[in-house]
Parts: sequence; structure tokens; C-alpha cells
Amino acid sequence: MELGSKRFADAAVLYPAGRIAHATADGFKTALTPYLAACAAGRDRLVLDLSGVEYISSVGLRVLMLASKQAK
Repeated sequence: MELGSKRFADAAVLYPAGRIAHATADGFKTALTPYLAACAAGRDRLVLDLSGVEYISSVGLRVLMLASKQAK
């Protein structure tokens, strides 16, 4: 799993690619942490472009659910 990013004004667009499964979910969560902190502080907006994700397991979906709650 790789995570690319681009900035557009006050938004960070993240582009995960590959598989988000049990083996990579912790790395995905760790990679999201600084972006979520900026989003929760009101400095940034966060957009996830999941078009490059080949597969996402329930563990990966849990990471997304928790990230959504943390960003609010």
C-alpha cells in the first residue's frame, strides 16, 4: 500500500494505492495520522481518492470509519 498526496488550497487529497488489508492497515492508519490531526484542528480539509485501491478488507474499512470520526 502506498499513499500519495497533493495539496489544493486548503485541502489535502490523498491517493492510497494497492491493497489495504490486515497486513497494511496499521501502516495506512499511521500514514493518515498527520492529515487527520490537521483536519481535526480545522486547518485542512481531507479528500481520499480510493480509485487506486485494488482491495480493501474489513480492517481497512475500520480504519476509514475511525478516521472519519477523528476528522470531525
